[in-house]
Amino acid sequence: MKKIPKEFQKYFWDVAINSVDAEKYSRYVIERLLEYGDKRGVSWLVITYPKESIISVLKISRNLSTKSANFWSKIYNIPVEEIRCLKVRSTQLQERTWPY
Repeated sequence: MKKIPKEFQKYFWDVAINSVDAEKYSRYVIERLLEYGDKRGVSWLVITYPKESIISVLKISRNLSTKSANFWSKIYNIPVEEIRCLKVRSTQLQERTWPY
């Protein structure tokens, strides 16, 4: 079981960091560090996970903010059309079509 360093507990406030397997729950770990990570957290992320895994999570995640997703799309040179959380959400479409 690959552990997350204790210094990153602040990014995983909702779980006991010792119980999180960084390999088994890689998507969760990558999302959190892309969204909230500082320089050290992102450095650990890049060392720990292959670039392809990070890009894959970035493309399919619905948990990243628009700001973070846009930032990482520029860093990894990914067209915004390929990032799920940057696409128009169905709830936004409903608000436009239903005026009440």
